[in-house]
Formats: sequence, C-alpha cells, structure tokens
Amino acid sequence: MKKGFVSIVAMGVLVSLLSVSSTAHAEEQNYELFKKSINLQIEKPLLKGVIDPFKLKHLELELKSSTSLEHISKLNKSAASEETLVEKEPNDDFSTANILPNDRVMVGQLLPLFDVDIFKVNVPAKGVLLVAGTANSYAIELAFAAFEKDFDENGFLEYLGFYYEDDVEMQAYQVHKAGTYYIGAIDSDNEDGYDDNYEDDLYGIVTSFEDNVEPSMPSVNEVTASSTSVTGTAEVGSKITVKVGTTVLGTAVTNKEGKYMVSIVKQKEGTALHVTATDSAGNISEASEVKVREGNTVNRISGTNRITTAIAISKNGWKTAKTVVLALGYDFPDALAASPLAYQQDAPILLTNQKKLAPETFEELKRLNAQNVIIIGGELAVSSSIANSIKSMGIKVERISGKNRFETAAKIAVRMGGNPEKAIVTDGYNFPDALAISSYAAQNEYPILLTKTNLLPAETQTVLKSIPKTIVMGGELAVSSTVFNKLKSPVRISGKSRFETAVAVIDTLNLQTEKVYVATGEAFADALTGSVLAAKNNAPIILVRKSVVPVPTADLIKRYNIRNFTLLGGEMAISKNLIE
Repeated sequence: MKKGFVSIVAMGVLVSLLSVSSTAHAEEQNYELFKKSINLQIEKPLLKGVIDPFKLKHLELELKSSTSLEHISKLNKSAASEETLVEKEPNDDFSTANILPNDRVMVGQLLPLFDVDIFKVNVPAKGVLLVAGTANSYAIELAFAAFEKDFDENGFLEYLGFYYEDDVEMQAYQVHKAGTYYIGAIDSDNEDGYDDNYEDDLYGIVTSFEDNVEPSMPSVNEVTASSTSVTGTAEVGSKITVKVGTTVLGTAVTNKEGKYMVSIVKQKEGTALHVTATDSAGNISEASEVKVREGNTVNRISGTNRITTAIAISKNGWKTAKTVVLALGYDFPDALAASPLAYQQDAPILLTNQKKLAPETFEELKRLNAQNVIIIGGELAVSSSIANSIKSMGIKVERISGKNRFETAAKIAVRMGGNPEKAIVTDGYNFPDALAISSYAAQNEYPILLTKTNLLPAETQTVLKSIPKTIVMGGELAVSSTVFNKLKSPVRISGKSRFETAVAVIDTLNLQTEKVYVATGEAFADALTGSVLAAKNNAPIILVRKSVVPVPTADLIKRYNIRNFTLLGGEMAISKNLIE
C-alpha cells in the first residue's frame, strides 16, 4: 500500500474529538488479522476506462479539501460537518464498525499502537465501490482495503485495482451483490513495536459508488404491422429506445412497475426492431430484437367442452406447472375469485365435474408434471373422491373452501397473503363483471372479493380491513351505494351492460391492448380459465355474444386499433367468423 501525505499538519485541534481508549491486546490481534488480509490484496493498477477519470479526480479533491487545515479548524467548532465525519472509538471490529456514508469523508487517528479502524458502507446495487485514503504525516503508513463481513469470501466483492496520484490512493471493487461492506484501515509500519504516530497525525477515508452495471435486456411484447406502440418491461426508471437500424422510432421511460409503452409509426411486416434500456447512470443494455408480425392475427384456443378448453388453455400457456388450480366447471361462485391466486402460483386453472375427474384432466396433470393441486370449493363442489384420486398420483392436494362463496373468496385472499394495494369487490351472484377485470386483478395480484348487492358480508369486511383501496365492479344494481360507501377509497367501474363494463375496465385502467383475449359474456368458464393466460401475456379480456360483437366492444376495437385476438372457447361459444 502507498503512503499518503497531504498538507494537513498541525491538526491538534481534532484531538479532543477522538477517543483513543481501547484494549491493547484486542487491538493487536485485530491489527495482525487485518494486516494479513490487506497484504493478501493483489496490488494491480486500475485499468483505464474501468472508472470515469473525472470520478477519480473528484474523490481525490474531495478527500484533500475535506482534510485541509482550514476545513478541520471549522470542523472543530461543530464537531462534524456535512462533508466530513470523525471516527468514534471503539471501532476495531466488525460489530463496532463506524457507519461511513458514501461521499462523506471520515477523518481519524491510528492510536494507540496496533489500532485498527473499521467502517461499514452500504452499497445500494451492483456496481463499483470506490475507496480513497490519505494521511497528513509520513508517520502513518496508511493501509486499507474493503472486505465482506468477518472476512467471508462469497464472491460478492472483486478487487479491480488501485490508482495513486498526488499522495491519495484510490481502490476500486466490483460489487456483485448489494449490501453492507467493510473498510479496514491500519498504520502498517508497526512491525518493530514502536509507534512514531502522534495525536496530530491523521488520515482520511472516503467511499463512493458508481453504477457500472448495464440493465437487463428489455422484454418486448409482440409487435404487428398494425401496432402503433412497442410495449414490454425493463428496469424501473430506465429510458427505452426503439430503433430500426440507426433510426430512432421513439423513446419512453418505464413506470414504477417497470412497464413501458413507446409510440411508433406502423412498421412493415418483417421489420427488425431493436429495443434498449438506458439506466440513470447511462449504462445501456444489450438490444432486444423483435420482428414485426403480420397484423390482424386471430387465434383460437378451444376444446370440445369447457373442461377440454381449459386443458387447451393450459397447454397453450404452460410447458410445466408445479401447481394447478382445480375448480368446478359448471357453477361459478367458488371459482370466481381464483384467478389472482392462480397467477400468483403460475398455475393454470383446470375444471372438473363434481364427482369425477375427466381422463383428459388426469393426463394434463401428468403432462404438466404437477406437484400440487389447489382445489377451490368444498366437497359439494369438488368431491373428496376427486381429491383422493389426485393424491393417488403422488400429488399434494390443498383445499380452499368456506361455508359460502363469500368466505371462500376471503380465504383465497388470505391464502395469497402479501400486502395488496387494492382489492376488487364484485357481485357474488353474477359472474360477468368479475371476469371482465380478472386478468388485471390477476396480473396485479389484487384479490377478488364478493359482496351482496345491499350488504357487505362479514367475511369480506374482515379481509378488506388491511387493504387501503378498492375497485368496485358494476353499477348500483350489482353493488349498491350502501355497500360502496362502506369501502376504503372506492372507485367504481361500470357500464350499461356486461359488455360495456368490460370496455370500461380497459378505458378506466388504461390497459394495454396490443393483444386481447375474447370470451363469451354469456358463460363463465372460458373467461375464467383464460384469465390467467391473459394476465401472463399482459392482455385484457373483452366479452362478446356468440354471433355478435356488441357495439361497445366493436367501438373499443376500432378506437384502439386492436389487431391481435385470441378467442377462448369453441364455435359453440364464439362463432367461426365473428372476428376476422
């Protein structure tokens, strides 16, 4: 290690601020341990380009100016300053380390003989930890290094090298995991047992953090020839840039959830778009490439009935699934609240008869290599014989049920846990309103809770106590103003019909419509099982009649220029040429 000397002589004014009391034996033990660890540090020059040279110069000037005689004299009057701190003894082991905020200079003494000073610094993210040190006297042979706690070697701290200029040594460490790290400082010339270090011999240490880690590549949703925006997710607060070749089509900044939407002009099919993320430190990610697909894409996921349609949806969205949610396929109350739990568990929803599991469902459980099945509803909904048959496959079975639909929904919410910001409150005796918001609720892991039109059940009230906001689905014929006024920060989403309410969900919540899932609004099963797949693909659900696209839905498609549709269910649910 290098010796630093800066013109900060005559620093006796600091003596009164520094305690030199310690146990000599313990200090000597710590000294030898830290000296050995510091000597293990490979002395290698810091390669050019690893750190911004302006950053290094800034640290050097900050350290020297903070330890100038004039500054220390001012420091003596207030015992500390905004820039400079004074070490406090004891700080000679990891448990008593002084806190050293980044970009704050710490001034200290290395007394008595074999003194060790230890500081702990918080590194907020992956990046580079810079440590700079100097002394005001040749009597101090300052040596320092950064460590993980208790000298652990987990590979989180990688020494990059040192830079020495004008009596200041700067070290750089690549930090591979955010957390607390430790700086040890010693006077390394105590080998002869003689200390020529006096009370006015001081040193200074300062740390800084530089984010040099590029963001992950942005995820990019499908882009078609009809798309007027590029959407996806990336690092929160990063700037998203979409290019074709060297031409920038548009930019945007991700929101607090990491989502982005970049407006672009329509591109021809086959055009390669390159999407990058730039973080606040200016680090640029590798580019994600997406090719523009043909517009007006219409796909259908279906089976011969609602049970096999649920299986088809599962096959479309999951290669494997550790957990599967199983619900009665011929009545909606218990299953109505299942979508957010299924999404949280990354689980498809499969349907069953009350007494017997279909052979196709057995085969789907095998294909998914399922290890857990969560049954929604009591034995009157899904019999114990079904549960036993699943257990016989070596699959664990969990049942969530209550004495009524309201308690079942409440228990699902409790099973989800967490601290959701919002809950969905909807009519427990009808399904369309809940299905219209099911994808959004699932994606945000907001529980769906049920109510009577004019009475908020006690089970629902209990869960809502800990949730600060509510979204109320449907008009006053579904959820009365009496119930509405009992809720916390309620917002109502409704329309004149179930189809208009589904449109209102998209408009009110500003949902992305690059891709939509289409389900019949006249039955619950296909929309229920499709809601988790829609959530996985960041897409809403719109409702139609079998042979007619209702006016509110048709207007939505036109306004948002929607061109990518996935139909849920066979032609008995949605006719062949309804959407072309």
